[in-house]
Amino acid sequence: MTKYRILPHSVLGTAYRPDRPYRIVGGGIAGLLLGYYLKRARADYRLYELTDRVGGLLGSVERKYGIVETAANGYLWCPELQAIGDHLGLETLAPLPAAKGRYFLRNNKMTRLPLSPWQLGGLLGRVVLPHGRRLRTAEDFGQVYLGDAATRAILEPGLGGIFGGRPEELSFVGALKPLAHALNHSSHLPTGLYSYRQQLKRESDYAAPTASGTHGFAGGMQALVDALYHYQKDHIELGTDGLALPKDKHTQTILTLPAYRAADYFGEGHLAHELRSVRYLDMVSTTIWVHRDEVGRFREGFGVLIPRQAGYKILGVLFNSCIFPNRAYDAEHLSLTAITRLHGDEAALPPEAIQTLVVSDLQRLLDLRAAPLDTYQRRWARGIPLYTPELAEQWWEWDELLRTEYPHVNLFGNYTGEISIRRMAQVAAGHFHSTGSET
Repeated sequence: MTKYRILPHSVLGTAYRPDRPYRIVGGGIAGLLLGYYLKRARADYRLYELTDRVGGLLGSVERKYGIVETAANGYLWCPELQAIGDHLGLETLAPLPAAKGRYFLRNNKMTRLPLSPWQLGGLLGRVVLPHGRRLRTAEDFGQVYLGDAATRAILEPGLGGIFGGRPEELSFVGALKPLAHALNHSSHLPTGLYSYRQQLKRESDYAAPTASGTHGFAGGMQALVDALYHYQKDHIELGTDGLALPKDKHTQTILTLPAYRAADYFGEGHLAHELRSVRYLDMVSTTIWVHRDEVGRFREGFGVLIPRQAGYKILGVLFNSCIFPNRAYDAEHLSLTAITRLHGDEAALPPEAIQTLVVSDLQRLLDLRAAPLDTYQRRWARGIPLYTPELAEQWWEWDELLRTEYPHVNLFGNYTGEISIRRMAQVAAGHFHSTGSET
């Protein structure tokens, strides 16, 4: 019997209908990816974006000392994004050799192994044993399969770096979907993972990956946004509120807006109420450039994740200049991005106060000995959705409501089941089954 219900898709609502014109409301990365595949399928569609730019959270800014990313600094390699980049003539960047080091903070020191030999032995013992307990949260998984030490030292900072939430806040199915699939095969996790991998090979045109790890584009993620825009600009209307357009049941409308804005399409009904109830997190990314010789404790690598118990405000730090070229133009400089989640009254803090908190943490973490050469802060009020257990259950309800009561509407975004650019691209490609060859 299947233990965990896992929605097989994250474009909620009816499947692709090639006989219909399409309307995409929202020009963030989700809308741009859908538009790309619609054009490849030679579909009739229009994309409407309220502001004067597309890309949503995603983008890159050139500063005096280097390029800074406003949201994701790259994407986990997948053939779909590689194909998009190749088709649009983008230069894909593999990570620099220096990015191989990935660290956790333990006893205020950066280490690749955040557990003691005794704790590591306990972790391995738990992982190899079958467990029958039903898991609701990521915290449940951690305590059952990893133990408290590994949950606090590895799982908590890892999930915080991706989802912004704590294990006790996050849905097991929503935040750890591959592991939920694995446990549907077997409560013995290694067996389940093997069986799930074999299933994926059987059900897809599996080919061994030709690359791995975090990749980017020359010029930053803005290069992807710009290329997607220019490829389909004849289909895009900027400065247009797609929600204000007359509703047309003969046009398939895909809402790629945040949940609280998509709710306005449905007025005051049940679905609108539930969409407005989706919890979002206030996040801040702060990028600084410093002289290398002004940082006393630094190790070349991708970055460091920080457990909550360490007592820092920041969730982790990306070592940008070790990951891709041009994140620091001068080899004598370091580019560092700290990620912070604001709680409660912290949401009212001005940018200067947040910067002071971040710099104070970096001084403690890396022995930063001088003021930054430059600082760039990007704040996203209600930036990313919190993948709660309630949200993971709502996906099923919303999918059914759309299919039965609103068959001409779809929902797709970072709150409908996939939060990463990689998975959004894979879902968009799969939804349209595009075989077109338009150039």
